[in-house]
Amino acid sequence: MALAAAVPFLAALPHLPDTLPIVVLMQSLPVLAYALAWVVCLALAALLWRAARWPVLAALATAVLLGGRALMPSAVADAPAAFTVATFNTDFWDQHGETEGLEAAFAAIDADVLLLQEHFYLDPPDVFEPIDRAHLLVSCCDYPHVFVDGDLVVASRFPGVDHSHPDPNVQRLTLEIEGRAVEVVNVHNPVHVTLYDSILTEAFWDFARDAAAARSLVYEAVDEALADARASERSALVGGDFNATAMMPSLRRSVLGPLGRDPLAHLDGSFPVGLPLWRIDHVVSTPDLPIACASMPATPVSDHRPVRCTVTRAASGA
Repeated sequence: MALAAAVPFLAALPHLPDTLPIVVLMQSLPVLAYALAWVVCLALAALLWRAARWPVLAALATAVLLGGRALMPSAVADAPAAFTVATFNTDFWDQHGETEGLEAAFAAIDADVLLLQEHFYLDPPDVFEPIDRAHLLVSCCDYPHVFVDGDLVVASRFPGVDHSHPDPNVQRLTLEIEGRAVEVVNVHNPVHVTLYDSILTEAFWDFARDAAAARSLVYEAVDEALADARASERSALVGGDFNATAMMPSLRRSVLGPLGRDPLAHLDGSFPVGLPLWRIDHVVSTPDLPIACASMPATPVSDHRPVRCTVTRAASGA
């Protein structure tokens, strides 16, 4: 029964508020906890099967009918690679004299389209200093096109025809890829909770509510970008550091739902770098750009692992 109940819960998850206590708790659990939860569910289902086979079968069938799509991974076409895209939170660029290491990380990622976050320095405890260091992408990797908006940077081997900064945490641009205009959205979401206050305190929940409000503005900007792409019949790529796992309702509602999702992606962690227990860095695309992603090995310059993706088929038509 626990397994049967889990599927409708995942289907209902996009409609829940981010500040719901169970949702906040789920965001704090490492990926191994999800795997363990499924093992427990399967064990319970096996025990119940022996005691009441037909009720369990009926419950499972109902669960699949109601919410089975929540568990379905998006299909990736079996076709030659068209181009690569990656996202990487640099952890304050080269603030600590890590210029060569950062350049080496960019070169190792070697993506045709590279979405970057935290192009600034941190003056502790919480003052962010703007910098002008995106030229490293040219000197290390010969990227011909580099777009900078605040702490967000996109380096591309394809030309850009338009770019904007609709929210401090969202960067939009249109790239010309293989003769097609592709809407690219680079995101750096604020964290959803504070680690400085106990979950039992009012300060913790005040922070969570304020963060949810700020994050909602990010998703409004993403929704607008996707709406513009649909209206102009453009393909779209959305990626970045969302500070959210696949179990976050707002992420599923605005990004993973409309663009297709792989519910097992959160088992391939990207943070923290040494023991990546959470997948909070994501890249997704419209169906006409089938995409396969995986986190890369750790770099010495960041607390995030890069997530690199292969687009297996370029958009066609139009």
